[in-house]
Amino acid sequence: MSRFCAILAFAVMVACAPKPPHDTATPTPRTPAAPSTPAPRGAPQPRFAFDILEHDTPPSMMADSVTVVLLKLKNTSSCDWPKDGPFKLGYRWQDEKGNEIEKLGGRARPQKDVPAGQMAFFKARVNAPATPGTYYLVWDMVEEQVTWFSKKGASPVKVAVAVR
Repeated sequence: MSRFCAILAFAVMVACAPKPPHDTATPTPRTPAAPSTPAPRGAPQPRFAFDILEHDTPPSMMADSVTVVLLKLKNTSSCDWPKDGPFKLGYRWQDEKGNEIEKLGGRARPQKDVPAGQMAFFKARVNAPATPGTYYLVWDMVEEQVTWFSKKGASPVKVAVAVR
């Protein structure tokens, strides 16, 4: 009976122990979802990280047209993306050799605040190139006035699009 009492006393002590205060302003570190190279346990979470989970980028577009594309992203970075903040989903067009063909791509804001580790939907208005051909539409996150996430190690999504 004394062994049972000792186990019961330990269980009560653990259950009743005070818990550290939870600070909602500071996100809990999460392991980034990097399929190729997982971060070592205890490694800091990258600031410039995201995953595109779904998108409906069309395989073809009419030259000089506008198409709305819906995308579902996960914020795998260490910081929140406020709805009206500097974090946006952007796109760039590249030719078949990977050269950027239009300097001004588009931007889409998240439809709500996106805390680190959470998902959000983006609605992007995509302007197709004026000249028909095969191009790549490159989806990438950007922190305005700072950098494209891909320049800091994130993997953008590159989609082949036939422009007619």
